[in-house]
Amino acid sequence: MELERMFAFLVVFLLGAVAVSSGMMLMADAGSTYNNPPDPPVITGPTSGKIGVEYTYNITLNDPDGDHMTKLEVDFGNGNLSLYECGCRDPPWLPGTTLQVLHTWEKSGDYVVKARVMDIYWEWSDWGTLQVTMPKAHSMLTFLEKINEWFVSIIGRSIIPF
Repeated sequence: MELERMFAFLVVFLLGAVAVSSGMMLMADAGSTYNNPPDPPVITGPTSGKIGVEYTYNITLNDPDGDHMTKLEVDFGNGNLSLYECGCRDPPWLPGTTLQVLHTWEKSGDYVVKARVMDIYWEWSDWGTLQVTMPKAHSMLTFLEKINEWFVSIIGRSIIPF
């Protein structure tokens, strides 16, 4: 099946090249005629957590045509964009493959983790997304400041000199 699609793509591409070189117009678009883009990846993993802890996110890939996929782009929404490739020795990823990606959040905030995948015909999927919220790290100093505020509100003066 995959070999037949690649052959059909090559034939349409060559016919288009002959038509263009001879001045004729070819009305078919080889990329959209024989290939659909992959589905947006499905991202699962923690949607909240602690700063400085490494978390695992699972990204599941699928292609409606059953095409293999070769590249995965992941954007953690904090300026950290990563490109993963299946590699020269590894075969391209099959539909249904789940990849694990590790990430450590450095700052608190609301983030949108995004991922997209490219099939063997160089067609990118739309972005799959996952909302992630990392709370502020609470320190002992923050705790003492809260206690001090409470004392100020009750007795009118600070018990901890800041």
